[in-house]
Amino acid sequence: MDRQQSMSRFGRFIPLFLALFFVSGLSLVTTGCPPPATNNEKATEQTTTDGGTEKDPVAEGGACAETKECVQGLLCKGGKCTKPECTTDAQCTTGDKKKCIDYRCEAAGDNCKDNTECPPGQDCEAKADGKKYCSVIDVSVASVLIVTPPGVVRSGQTRKFEAVALNKSGARLAGDFTFTWKSSATDVAAVDAKGVATGGSKDGETDITAEVQSKTSAPVKLRNFAAVAAGKLRVILIDSDSKFVDGAKVMVGTAEATSDAQGAATVDSATLPATVHVFHKNYAFFSAFGVNKNDLLVQLVKKPDNSKAGGIKGKVNFDVYRGIMGIPEDDWASYNVAVGFTSFSISSDILGLNLDTLLGESFEVDVFGQKFSVPSGVVLEALGGGKPEFQTQSDPGKDRLAFALAAKLKVSDVTPLISQVTGGEGVDIGKILVAIEPLFEKMALGFKTGISVEVFAKVPDTNDKNKNGKTDDLIPDFSKFTANDLTVDKKLDKNFSVTAGAYPKFDFNGKPAQFYAISLLGVLLPGYGLAPLGIAIGKAEDGKALKLRHAEPSGVLRTGRFVTLTLALTLPLGEPKPPLLISGDLQFFDKAPTSLTVSAFTKLPTTAKFDPATRTLSSAATEGSSFNQIDLSNDKGRWIIVYPSATASVVLPAVPSGFDDPVNADCSASLRPVKLQGSTTMDDILEFNDKNMDRLTEFLSGFANVTVYEKKK
Repeated sequence: MDRQQSMSRFGRFIPLFLALFFVSGLSLVTTGCPPPATNNEKATEQTTTDGGTEKDPVAEGGACAETKECVQGLLCKGGKCTKPECTTDAQCTTGDKKKCIDYRCEAAGDNCKDNTECPPGQDCEAKADGKKYCSVIDVSVASVLIVTPPGVVRSGQTRKFEAVALNKSGARLAGDFTFTWKSSATDVAAVDAKGVATGGSKDGETDITAEVQSKTSAPVKLRNFAAVAAGKLRVILIDSDSKFVDGAKVMVGTAEATSDAQGAATVDSATLPATVHVFHKNYAFFSAFGVNKNDLLVQLVKKPDNSKAGGIKGKVNFDVYRGIMGIPEDDWASYNVAVGFTSFSISSDILGLNLDTLLGESFEVDVFGQKFSVPSGVVLEALGGGKPEFQTQSDPGKDRLAFALAAKLKVSDVTPLISQVTGGEGVDIGKILVAIEPLFEKMALGFKTGISVEVFAKVPDTNDKNKNGKTDDLIPDFSKFTANDLTVDKKLDKNFSVTAGAYPKFDFNGKPAQFYAISLLGVLLPGYGLAPLGIAIGKAEDGKALKLRHAEPSGVLRTGRFVTLTLALTLPLGEPKPPLLISGDLQFFDKAPTSLTVSAFTKLPTTAKFDPATRTLSSAATEGSSFNQIDLSNDKGRWIIVYPSATASVVLPAVPSGFDDPVNADCSASLRPVKLQGSTTMDDILEFNDKNMDRLTEFLSGFANVTVYEKKK
């Protein structure tokens, strides 16, 4: 599936996830299941054998729904009868595990409210009894890892390197470590005490290392390029792994060059401003119009290998959830609706976010006789039925971060809302977005790092599991995904308000289109990308605050920079369907914000149109953006184009002989105005300097996305 089709699916992913809460409740009501027991009237139904006698108590390791089903002395934990590790603190004598919490020995110190109340080397962690304790963390450094990938720098310019300390288990350690940085060839590039490398006078490579507590990292290569000669224009090409891209055809005006083994292509007599086109069979094409610099660094996007997929699968573990939510154990069995979603941290740039990878492809599942199309990363389970396992996809790698946001609910939590959101014509998504908000306080967060992902060949969808009407297309082979359960153990017990003075406006079919707001708080982690801490969703109403509930960062999440991503979007639902319009705001913080104000969303270029027959984008100029990006694709390839925001029209050239053309009547195209922080410009991002394209997310302040061409169905 191409990138534009993935963006078009955005509108149905969001209401789908929200509707899951109500689908589960609706399923239970319509299938005649008994109502949950109240506090005064506990369920008394007993399970009998075929002969009508009571079942024997379940032995250790056997399946159970509640403790009373187990042999005396055992507890029902995680669906199995389990022997308790302890019943009193006196039974906990191993290492620092001195507290008996929910029948397990835990490393817990004094009670605390947050990390500021704990001494160095300890985190304020919620335990299974629902209380928070200062817990000792492993601060012994076993190794050092530079998370900045190998890269390039030019003479006089800088590149910032970041390192993390790992314990013996390979987990990242939280804390402020002071690393000693070294360069093996200081005339190629010197590196200062903060990990900032500066290109020297000598052309070549150097090894960068970081050391702390007598532990030294493996070296990371840094390639320094001498300054480009006057009158020439040089383009350095790298990919998302910071590897050089050779063999690309680079066109600047009428001049041409081919990138060498160092990713460099240089043309003579370039006149500025210039138009630059890059073509490679293994990467998305790239074009930049109106370039005013003669030394460029361009990061090419790999063509996806749609024949392979990788990731993890598993269940959301709710063992700690009961305690942190303060749910009595004898009431736990009535929490029989599980909902949530899992994913990997967002490692790509925000503009290139692929929601098929984020939430997974959709497949049909059966929930009590009703069939629903559910993304593979979603968990939806009620009374043991539904979709209890997630399958979450990621790019291959040895150190990935996966997370889960999930909740356990009673049927009574969702059934009262059914009447609020349904009517004679079905489910009202707008009402869902309002009614769902209180349920977010029941969500919990969990994450796991150090996950290895490899990719496997996809398999034919012979049973049409994705319900696209085809049986010869390919779907991920989930059977080969690595099993990795995710425990939700962090309550969303922090919150702040999100307010926008003016959301985007768009008239559709004679009346204002309804926009919805989604606001995410996360941390940006070197090497991992954006990991979420919490979310808020609701109708977009000028001046009306949304409450964003989030978890306090712990462990490795404490080492990141806080980021808020707030989206205003329409949902292409109903008849006639409004177009999918997205406008986003990004803000960065050193500490978790106590409130968030979006002063202005990026304006939507709703009059822009792309004509594949003439290869022309008309009404291309936008107001208030730093530059514009066109993302164009078909089943043959993809083309990314950037141009100054004041440009009235853009005409794409013919593709050189030997390359597949992504432009035809079957293509799709989106236009994305991009707002950069401060005075940063398109030239700053394209120029070979310390604000390169591979760090674009760090310099974003806003963006929009509008479909400017899509094949009529």
